[in-house]
Amino acid sequence: MVRQGWLLLIAACLIGWATPSAALDLNLSPANQGGYGDQGLYLGNSNWGGQTSQYHNFNWINAGLSIGADGNATIRAEMLRSYDVNTYSNPKTWIADITLNDIVFKGAANDINDLAGSMPDGSGVEWESMTLVLTPPSDLQYTTNVPQTGWIGLAMPNMGHENVAEALFEDGILKVDFWVQNPTSTNRHYKVGDSKSHADPVPEPSSIAAFALGSMIVLFFIARPREE
Repeated sequence: MVRQGWLLLIAACLIGWATPSAALDLNLSPANQGGYGDQGLYLGNSNWGGQTSQYHNFNWINAGLSIGADGNATIRAEMLRSYDVNTYSNPKTWIADITLNDIVFKGAANDINDLAGSMPDGSGVEWESMTLVLTPPSDLQYTTNVPQTGWIGLAMPNMGHENVAEALFEDGILKVDFWVQNPTSTNRHYKVGDSKSHADPVPEPSSIAAFALGSMIVLFFIARPREE
């Protein structure tokens, strides 16, 4: 009985290991298509100044979007500020943590997993609210000038952005955009922001799932009582 208990525990761990924690995971890469935030993230003044300034642009080097079954999502991005890249031989990584809430389906999309396929232009999802928190390196210059908290979503209906973030298909590409503002910032140089990236589904761990299933079958036969 003790041996069977241990085997069942191992099987349960394998099931948990092979089960995704989010409804959909997406890799994000900078759009590099021109415009604000095309390197990953732009943060500037209320007049949208400094579009190409090295102080206001951050290049995403490792970013991902995870959407939960309830539609709420998170983005975690490791990024390098252009100023740091141009100034230091070993630039340090910044972290951006974004939360996206209150999902809205658009066009032909009616399920989160529709984003993993191909859909007509304008189809996808949007979010009505969001927050952004920055974690800068502690040992580089001019990091404290950038507000770390206070960033919330910025809807711009007059420009066609009814909500604060979106993941919509355009020309066969899933594009992820969001816009932020910081009403409480005391630094006039950092009041609004923009992000543009392209998304690709994270490959499903089919090999892990197959390994877990095979292991469970083996454990079943090992744990089954033997006939005397």
